[in-house]
Amino acid sequence: MSPRTAFYLIWRGVPGPEARKANSLLALWDDPDFAPVRSAIASNLISSSAEKSPKEKVTAEEIQEYAALLENSFTLGYLSEPAKRTVSNAAPDAKPPVWNGMFFVYDRTGKEALLSKAILGMRATEKEVPLLSQVTIGGVQVFRAESKSGATYWAEHGKYAVSAGERSVMEEILSRLDGKVSGTATLAQSAAYQEAQANLGGGLLEFFLRIPDLEKLAADSKTGTFQVRPLLDAAGLDAMHSLSGHISFEGAKTRVQAAILGDAATGTHHLTSGPPGSRRRPLSHSSLQMQFLTPPRNLISRASTIR
Repeated sequence: MSPRTAFYLIWRGVPGPEARKANSLLALWDDPDFAPVRSAIASNLISSSAEKSPKEKVTAEEIQEYAALLENSFTLGYLSEPAKRTVSNAAPDAKPPVWNGMFFVYDRTGKEALLSKAILGMRATEKEVPLLSQVTIGGVQVFRAESKSGATYWAEHGKYAVSAGERSVMEEILSRLDGKVSGTATLAQSAAYQEAQANLGGGLLEFFLRIPDLEKLAADSKTGTFQVRPLLDAAGLDAMHSLSGHISFEGAKTRVQAAILGDAATGTHHLTSGPPGSRRRPLSHSSLQMQFLTPPRNLISRASTIR
């Protein structure tokens, strides 16, 4: 991945039928009695707007159909904005365009028709009809959809479907999929990723967040009169490096492992240890691990361990 990756989430696809039967949590999800809960969750994710007309809302049958898309793997992530250049002829009060570094890569193998149907269905329910055009990025034909909120890019390249909120992000993702960036820097070479590597590289779900990048994103953010930056400063994010972890299934067990990595600093009580008044030692690794042993239809949570 790009060295500018601020966060990513990897979904490696729903396990096969045998694995689902062996795991108590996955077996519960497949249980017919659990179907109303599955439908309610999917309905809220896909068609939660009360303003939509009955024709615009996704039906229960469509929800069940689109759920099959989760059988394949995908990656969702965000690339931080490159270093800004000073434009000599820019107006002093001109506001730079809002950066949208989101990207999405989906393995559409065997799901080509269903994915196309889902995309067309989503576009049909949009209140604002986007302006569609076709552009070439990195030698790939890409659809560009522009609306009042900005532009997004979509391409179906080989076995992958790729979406991005910036042209430069789309170009970088396509180049990396084609192997055209060999020899360049990668996320795996960053100190934060290497520090978190013990918690990565496996499981059904994997995630990684570089916390300093989160602080940069929130530097000027506001919600009404509420400023986010002071809250993040109070949380001591300057002492944190990353949040990472994964979810894996081992027979009947479901293991959730997560870690916040960082260095202790003055005033960051959450990254120090020792009794009050003593000389506290810095913690470079704070890890939360959970294990669930789940007999049929009864989840038993084992004690969580913080080390």
